[in-house]
Amino acid sequence: MSQHVVQKIITGIWNGHIVYWDSLSTKSTKQPRFYDPQTTDPFSRLRVPKYMKYYEVAFFAVFLCLYYAVLIRGKTSQMTGAEVALLAWFLSFFSAELNEWYDAGSIFYATDFWNLFDVAMILIGFIFAVLRITGLCLDDSNLSGWAFDILALEALFMVPRICSILSLSPYWGTLIPCLKEMGKDFVKFMVLVVICYMGFLTTFSLLGRKVFTFAQMAMILTKIFFGSSYIGFEMMSEIDPLFGPPSSSSSSRSPTSSSSAP
Repeated sequence: MSQHVVQKIITGIWNGHIVYWDSLSTKSTKQPRFYDPQTTDPFSRLRVPKYMKYYEVAFFAVFLCLYYAVLIRGKTSQMTGAEVALLAWFLSFFSAELNEWYDAGSIFYATDFWNLFDVAMILIGFIFAVLRITGLCLDDSNLSGWAFDILALEALFMVPRICSILSLSPYWGTLIPCLKEMGKDFVKFMVLVVICYMGFLTTFSLLGRKVFTFAQMAMILTKIFFGSSYIGFEMMSEIDPLFGPPSSSSSSRSPTSSSSAP
């Protein structure tokens, strides 16, 4: 991939100098060729990766604006034009993702990190549409309120999706894959954290079962593992006068709790 000839071909495909389709017709055949503006259908330029990416950026920018316009205005007694446009954008987004899934296949589609965000966005949008339309039809303000609460969750996936647009930049295009690999390593490391957490939770919940409930002890231990070590020293005598202090000291000094600290 790093050879000059290969990079030249990839750049040619990206810029549209090398094309695979000479028209948008369903009868056209897929064959690599150099782009000839005299014989090639102008609308076939919509298949050029660079132009497709520009369209994706513009589509997502409008999508984001509609999302904030609907969310900031909040619940109304009837569906607004911005809501209708947002639902239309959701349908278009779903159609594009469905076509990508058909073209790439389910296995290859799932390997792309951002596709998981897209699926989550579509599911949240679908739930919002169902609750919003049902709430308006039944004149139920609670359902409409739930719809907008669920729509607020969309920002957890939509806003980070901007990072995929930044990948067009050479700097971000190199940095973002590195961050993705770091995220994968973090998930693997969290397996060790959970194992250690379960061991301490078992010990503390049994030692302090006369004073704390299981839910209370789980919350206390979670705070300790996220860096609030002082809580362990404050609670150690209440957990158990004999075994509480040494157990709390070991949990506060464990590598998992110190690495989770801010």
